[in-house]
Amino acid sequence: MRTFEQRYTAWVDRVLSPRDGEAFAADHGLLESERAKVARLNDLVGDRFRSVQLSNPDFFSSQIQAKIQAEQRTPRRKPAFLGVPALVWGGIVSVSCGVALFFALIPRTTPGPNAPYVAQVLKTKTDSHVTAKVDSGTGITVIELDGLDKVPENEDLSR
Repeated sequence: MRTFEQRYTAWVDRVLSPRDGEAFAADHGLLESERAKVARLNDLVGDRFRSVQLSNPDFFSSQIQAKIQAEQRTPRRKPAFLGVPALVWGGIVSVSCGVALFFALIPRTTPGPNAPYVAQVLKTKTDSHVTAKVDSGTGITVIELDGLDKVPENEDLSR
């Protein structure tokens, strides 16, 4: 089954069989004026746009064929910066920069159980009833504070 557009185009171009053309015209009687308008447009287009015969068609064809062959002979190259080798080198450079920054910025020594502990007291303020006693030994310094309130056992000292 054809669509309306297909039957209409065939009717306007007068390629429908006479029986189908009469049936279409009977069903769509208002379209007869449209058929005349389309025929007039086809005549106008045909008058304006006639094909021009070239004086030397073989010359133009040979020029076009030569251009096509020249384009086929020279393969097109992809830009080098988007190729796989460039991406590999870029990845290698990125990873080596990351490793260099890691070793430059992250300290490599971790304090162990025997590592020296260095502390500096910048400012102290105590009540008058608190006394401090400093005892220095080899590799250790102990500061005893007397007079402070006791810390309850359930108090979290990690904060």
